[in-house]
Amino acid sequence: MEMNRKRVLQEAGDKLTQLRKKFNYSRDQMAGHFGVSRNAYYKNEVGMALPALPTLYRIAMENNISMDWFLFGRGPMYYDEKEKTGEIEELKKQLEMEKKKQLEKEAGSEKKSLRAAVDMKPEMKELVEHMEAVPLLYHEVLAHFQRFKVDNKALVESGMHEAAEK
Repeated sequence: MEMNRKRVLQEAGDKLTQLRKKFNYSRDQMAGHFGVSRNAYYKNEVGMALPALPTLYRIAMENNISMDWFLFGRGPMYYDEKEKTGEIEELKKQLEMEKKKQLEKEAGSEKKSLRAAVDMKPEMKELVEHMEAVPLLYHEVLAHFQRFKVDNKALVESGMHEAAEK
């Protein structure tokens, strides 16, 4: 537990140092910016103490700094970047869902057009419907068909030749 506390204090101090350098402030100026004593700010920056709630509030509200970033090291430094990141992620999810729907729609229309294009006997239509519903059946039928073609090459070739002539 003590190790986590030290790590949290040190990380918060490191973030204060980053902010101070980003603002191009001295430690005295940074203490004044947050309305704390120089000594209190120094203890915060070197990881001896966590900034008090009023300081954390000012960091977040007056400087637009994300507390997720400051306290936990997650996400972007600024809230507005966090909002943009969230919006982008949501748009990515929506785009993926639309792509998936489109692919499913295209696959469905290809199946329908294939069935409609081929004049099949009722038992063939039933087989195709079952194969679409049961992937294992689909693969078993294809495997059997491939074995049949290899084992009966001459028969298959002559049958295809006759079908092409019709």
